[in-house]
Amino acid sequence: MNDVVKRPRNVFIALVLATFFTFGLALVSGHWIPGGTVAVLATLIAFVKARFVIGDFMGLRGTRAIRMFDIWLLVACAVCLALVYRAMVAPGL
Repeated sequence: MNDVVKRPRNVFIALVLATFFTFGLALVSGHWIPGGTVAVLATLIAFVKARFVIGDFMGLRGTRAIRMFDIWLLVACAVCLALVYRAMVAPGL
């Protein structure tokens, strides 16, 4: 197989494995790993998966547009992590 076929297949397999890993984290949340840590890890995994989808399945890998999406993803991830942190520090707000 050539690289044109291998890369999307490998990325898809990585996305599925990351989904199963996130599901496993959710199952052990509160038992072995604190819930806040699981929320942060799940958020980071979701944004890494989004980066792979944008780069590989939307056809933006190697283009200039990927930089714009990288910046957008970083800002969105930072906002989500800030909201998760706020929920962990002051859950009643």
